[in-house]
Formats: sequence, C-alpha cells, structure tokens
Amino acid sequence: MFVDAILIGIALAAGIIGTVWGSLHKIAKAALVFLAIATSVAAIVKAYTGDKDKELLQNLAIAGLALPNFGYDRVYAEIDRTYPTSEGYYHHTSDGLTRISAASGGKPSQILVFNRYEVARIYADAIRGRNPKSFLKEVVEKHYPDKSSDEYKDKVALLGIGVFFDMCKKDASGYAFDDSIGVKLFYDDQGKQREIVIEPGNVRGEKATSALDLFATFDKLFREKIQRALPDCH
Repeated sequence: MFVDAILIGIALAAGIIGTVWGSLHKIAKAALVFLAIATSVAAIVKAYTGDKDKELLQNLAIAGLALPNFGYDRVYAEIDRTYPTSEGYYHHTSDGLTRISAASGGKPSQILVFNRYEVARIYADAIRGRNPKSFLKEVVEKHYPDKSSDEYKDKVALLGIGVFFDMCKKDASGYAFDDSIGVKLFYDDQGKQREIVIEPGNVRGEKATSALDLFATFDKLFREKIQRALPDCH
C-alpha cells in the first residue's frame, strides 16, 4: 500500500504541474487540479481501507480455523522454539491448549495457556512463513489487570482442563465461567456429573497481573482441588 500511495502522489504532482503549465483556461485548470486531488485521495483511502479489510477477513478466517490433530505438532514446535523446555506437557481441545512445564533445574514451573484463536493464529503464521515469535511473546507475557474479562476466565478454565487430564488421564466433560460462579470444571464420576470449582473470589482476587504468575497460581490451586475430590488422581 505504501508504494501505491507514493506512485499516486507522483502521478498527482505530475498532473498538477502539467495542468498549471498548460494553455487551458484558469477555471478549467482549477477543475482538473481539484479532480486530480480528489481522485488521488480516494485511491489512497481505498488502498488503506482495502488492506484493513483484508486483515480483518484474515483474522475472521483464522478465528474459524479448526486445526487437524497433526496441525498441533506445528504449534507445539513453534511454542518450544520460543519457550524451550525439557519437561513440557501439552494438552489440547478444540477450545485451546495448555503447556505445563514442571519446575526443574532451579527453574520455576512455567504454565502457558492459549485460547482457540491464538492456537489458530500461531498455526496460520507458521504455515504462511511468518515468524510467530512476537505474537507468542505477546500472548505468554500478557498482563490481566481486569480479572472480569471473559478472555482471562476462559484461560483459567482451559488451564483447569489441562491440569485435570494431566492428573486423571481422562478429559473433563466441560467447563463454565461467570462472575457469579467463578470457574467450574465438569467431570463424570460413575455416571454422575461432578464439579471442580474455583470460587469467584479466587478468580478475581489474585493480585498478580502477569499471565505466567497467574497461571502458576491456578495450576497449584486446581491440583489441590482435584486431588481432594479425586484421591486417585495425582
């Protein structure tokens, strides 16, 4: 778009100069100058909005992208390239993924959580030859000062789903979140639906804002609650 704008500007300048120096009547010259300016401005605006529309359509397409299972291998590779670990455990569902790295070698545990759009964006960037490193860092090192956002609560729930599978070696049946209920995981226990609940006060009350700090705290909390509800899970 930038190159197009420069070319349009050059054409505009040439048109104005040619018009002013020509032998036309002054009124005709003024009309042509105005027409050249209006046309050029319209072309520049169209080029700019065209790029914006293209970006919007790409983001909408990415948001609706459903990854095949083999596509997650590419996502894992990109995450590991930016955040290397020798102890990483991955779990994914259609809603997102978690990578849980236990503390080792003096390094603290590292919990990474990605929602569905972020997973699809990493994959789309990778297969289009774009380096997703900056986007990965933006997601992983994000801060959540607003604990009432759906994005934040969704990621807390996604983390719970990953921790549940890590401990119990089976999937939870689903999750729900709301300001009034906090975050709930649902699981089947001998034909009955049970819940693991992170109370609203715990969801909103954490003082930390860093995603890495928050998810490390909730990882520990989920493990304590799951262990208490299901002693065979560890």
